[in-house]
Amino acid sequence: RTFRERFPDVELTLREITTVEQVQALREDRIQVGFLRLPISADNIEFEPVQREPFFLVISAKHPLASLPEIPLCALEHEPFIFVPHALAPGLYDQMMSICVQAGFHPRIVQEAIQYHVIISLVAAGLGVTLVPSSIQTFQRADVVYRPLQHVTIQAEIVAVWRRDDLSPVLRSFLQVVREHAHTELSSST
Repeated sequence: RTFRERFPDVELTLREITTVEQVQALREDRIQVGFLRLPISADNIEFEPVQREPFFLVISAKHPLASLPEIPLCALEHEPFIFVPHALAPGLYDQMMSICVQAGFHPRIVQEAIQYHVIISLVAAGLGVTLVPSSIQTFQRADVVYRPLQHVTIQAEIVAVWRRDDLSPVLRSFLQVVREHAHTELSSST
């Protein structure tokens, strides 16, 4: 909103695409900036942190652990997990995997989905549990609960990405607005 207010003559087009698709679109000069989760493997790509947030567990409201205010992740060792596909969201997948491995187990992944509303619906149907960035709690449903995890320090991080060789004044102005907002977000998450 801030960018539109400051630069009303600049047309912004927003598209929802995966991390892999964003990197490809940057390489092909189809987009100027993207927002994604690290890591990425791409030459000539710059990035800057925008937001950090803790991971939460999503479980069915009928799950025996649903009554706990905070979940010890080791209690989920034998649970079926729903993950994002590694090929489409490698950064998020790797973070989810790392959280489980640090808790002492490798998750049993029974289902994969890329859209959060689908993932949450699979959890609601009792097909498994999942880990999500805390902001996903905005997808409220009566049949699932979101719970913080005990002793998990890994945080989900969103970064802005752009081509190193893109010197466009519009891009530079956009990144300045992103930095202003990111500074506030990053300060409040530490």
